[in-house]
Amino acid sequence: SSILISITPSQPLVDMMSLDNLRTFQSGGGAGLPHVWSIAQRAVTGLKEDAVDQSIIVSGESGSGKTEITKFLLRYLSDTESGCGEKSSGDNGHRIPEKLMAVNPILESFGNAKTVRNDNSSRFGKFINVEMSTENIVAGAKVQVYLLEVSRACSHVSQERSFHIFHEMQASCKAGFPGIELDDHSRSRLSRLSLPFESLSASADCARDDLREHGYFVDGLRAAGYDNAAIIDLYNVLCGLLCLNNLSFVDKQEEETGEEGCIISDDCQADAEIASDCFGIQSDSLSELLCNKSIGKGDDAVLKPLSSVSARGAVETVIKCVYNSVFENLVSSINSELKSTVDDLLTIGLLDIFGFENFENNSFEQLCINYANEKLQKLFVGSVFEAVEQEYEIEKIPWEPVDFPDNSALLELLERTRPAGILPLLHEQCVLPRGSDQTFLKKMQEMHSAHSALTFPRTAKDDPRALFTIKHSAESVQYDAVGMMERNKQPLREDLFSLLAASQSSQQLRSIFGQNKIAKKKGNVQSVGGLFRQGLSTLVMELSQRKMHFIRCFKPNDLKSSEVFNERRILEQLKSNGITQALQTAKASYPQIVPFSDFTARMSVVLGSPFAPSPSGVREIMKSIRISLKDFNVGETKVFLSQKAINACEERVQIAAKEKRSAIATYLLARMKSITFWESKLAAITLTACVKVLSAKVVLNSLMEEEARRKAEEEEARRKAEEEEARHKAEEEEARRQAEEEEARRQAEEEEARRQAEEEEARRK
Repeated sequence: SSILISITPSQPLVDMMSLDNLRTFQSGGGAGLPHVWSIAQRAVTGLKEDAVDQSIIVSGESGSGKTEITKFLLRYLSDTESGCGEKSSGDNGHRIPEKLMAVNPILESFGNAKTVRNDNSSRFGKFINVEMSTENIVAGAKVQVYLLEVSRACSHVSQERSFHIFHEMQASCKAGFPGIELDDHSRSRLSRLSLPFESLSASADCARDDLREHGYFVDGLRAAGYDNAAIIDLYNVLCGLLCLNNLSFVDKQEEETGEEGCIISDDCQADAEIASDCFGIQSDSLSELLCNKSIGKGDDAVLKPLSSVSARGAVETVIKCVYNSVFENLVSSINSELKSTVDDLLTIGLLDIFGFENFENNSFEQLCINYANEKLQKLFVGSVFEAVEQEYEIEKIPWEPVDFPDNSALLELLERTRPAGILPLLHEQCVLPRGSDQTFLKKMQEMHSAHSALTFPRTAKDDPRALFTIKHSAESVQYDAVGMMERNKQPLREDLFSLLAASQSSQQLRSIFGQNKIAKKKGNVQSVGGLFRQGLSTLVMELSQRKMHFIRCFKPNDLKSSEVFNERRILEQLKSNGITQALQTAKASYPQIVPFSDFTARMSVVLGSPFAPSPSGVREIMKSIRISLKDFNVGETKVFLSQKAINACEERVQIAAKEKRSAIATYLLARMKSITFWESKLAAITLTACVKVLSAKVVLNSLMEEEARRKAEEEEARRKAEEEEARHKAEEEEARRQAEEEEARRQAEEEEARRQAEEEEARRK
C-alpha cells in the first residue's frame, strides 16, 4: 500500500496546489513526489491498469488537515481539462464533476464546527465513493456519513462553536439573505436570526468567513436540486431549532397551585411561538407536548406532567433528532443528484473520518470516534504488516518479523459480543427497562476490571461522574459514563414524532417524519452505537476488498501555528500511527512482489523469447539481464524483487520499447517511400480529373446563368407590354365614360330648359 505523510502547514500553499501543478501530476510529471495528488494519480492509474476498485484512507488527529486533504483529492478527481463529463440526473445543467465539488460545502456547513483544536473540525465521518468512467472522468458518486455529533446542535463546551450552518445563517440574515428570494412572511419569521441565541452567543471566534461560506452553501443546495421554496423550508426548520433551543422551563409550585409539572418561562414564550411557526404546527400543541408526556393511544391517551429537567431533555431530543434527520435528507438529495446513469463502474473511495479525540470531558461521541480510529488502525496494520508477513510465510521466503502494533485485544474489549464488550454492554443497558449509566459502569467493572487496557479512576463520594479510562493506541483517554445511555438512545417520543409529521407548512418535516417512517418495535431497539458499529464493520469490509492508499495527516504543533515544528509531537504521531514500524518493514522486505505468470509474460515480450512461468524460468530471465541473486528471491508462485532488480527490469523494458519503436518507425518510413511514386501519379490523375470536372461545371453554370438572364429579360418585356395595353384600355374607357357623362348632362339641361318653358307657358296662359 502507498503511504503518504502529510503535515498540515496551517497556511495556504498556493503554488503547490495550483492548477498548473495539478496538470503536471495528471500528465505524469509528478510521479514519485510526496504529494496528495501523487496518491490520487496512483489510484487513478491503478483503476485503469489493474481494473480494481481503489480507496484512499485519510486519517490523523483532530486538526491535522484531513478535511482539506479530502477536498484536494476531490478537486483532482473532478478536474477535467477538456470540460467533459457525464451530465447529472438533475435538470440544472451541472455536470457531475462540477456538482461533486459544488455540494461539498453542504457537508462542511452542516457537519463541521470549530473545536479547541480545529476551526473546521469534521463532527462526522464520510466515505465518498467516486465512480469513474473508462476515460477516467467522474461519472457518479455516493456519499455515506457516520455518527454526526448531534449533541453539538444543543450545546458545546467553551472555546468552541455549534455547527457552521447556524453562524452562516446569522451572517446571511444580517446581510439580507443574498441569493435567496424571501416572501414577506418568511423574511419576518427569519429576521429572528439577527437577534442573539444563547447557544451561539457564547461561541468562540473562528477564522472563517461565514457570509462567504454561506454563499457556497446556497450554491451547493441548488446543485443538489433544492429550489428557492425548499431552501426557505430548510431555513425555517433550522431557525425553529435555534428558537427551540432557547426555551427554558420552570416547575409549577405544587403547594401553591395544586398542579404538577412545568411551564415554559415567560421570557421564552416568543421563541416558542416562532419555533411553532417555523415548524408549521400549533404553538399550544408544541408547548403542551414539551411540558407533558402522552401515555396511551387514541382516546385512551392521557398527559403526564413533566419536570422542568425532563421537559428540557425533550427539547434537546427533538433538536438532535430533527437536525440529524435533516442532515441525512440532505445527503440523500446529494446522492440522487450524483447518481450515475451507468452500472458496474470502477470506483475510488475517499474516507475522511473523525480523528482521534481526547478532551477534558469525553463522552459517548469520543468513545465511538476513538473506536473508529482503532478499527482503521487495525486495517492499516493488516494492510501494511500482517499481509506482508503472511505472504512471506506462504511463499516460504526468509523473513525477519517486525514488532508491529497490534490493537486486536483492545478492539475485542470494545466490540465483542460474548462476553459483551463495552459498546455491546452500553446497548444492553439501553434495552433493559432499568438500565442506567451507573449500572453500565458497574457491569464494566464486573466483567473487564482485569483487562490491561481498562482502568477505573477513584472519585470522591460527592463526584457525580462515572469515570473509566481506556488505553488507546494513541494515548489513554478518560471517559465519563454519565449521559452515555441518553446519547446512545436518542429516542423521540411518538407524540412529538406525530406532531412534527403533521406540519402544515414544512414539506421537509412531513417527508422526514411521515407516519410510514415510524419504526418502533418492542424488543428491537436500534441504538446509535449499534448502528454505528454495523456501518463501520461494513465499511472496513468494503475497504479491505480494495487496493488501499493511506494518507496519514500529522500536526506539527498544537498551536495551529505555521512557524513551529514540534519534533516530540511529530514523533508521538509517527509511533502511534505505526509509521516507524512501516519503515522498518519496508527496509526488511522486498518492495515489489509479482506472480510468475505476470513476470515471465512481460519479460518474454521484452527479451524476445518465451520463458516458463516457474522458478527456473524466472532465474533464466534474471541471469539474462545480469541481476545478482541477492537482489531477488523466488517463492512458490511469486518473485520478490529488490529496488535494484525493479530498476534493472524497467530499464530493459524501456530499451526494448525504444528498439520496437525504432523498428516500427523504420518499417513505416520504407513503406511510405515505396508507395510515394504511385501515390503521386494517382494524385496527379485525380487532380487533373477534378480540374476538368470543375472547369466543365464553371462553363455549364455560365450557360445556365445566360439562359436564365435571357428568359428574365423576355419576361420583363412581356410584362411591360401587358402593362401598356392595360393602361391604353383604361384611358379609352375613361374617355368613353366622360363622353357619356357629358351627353347625360346636356340632355338634362335640355330637359330642364323644356320644363322651364312649359312652366313659363303655363304661367303666361
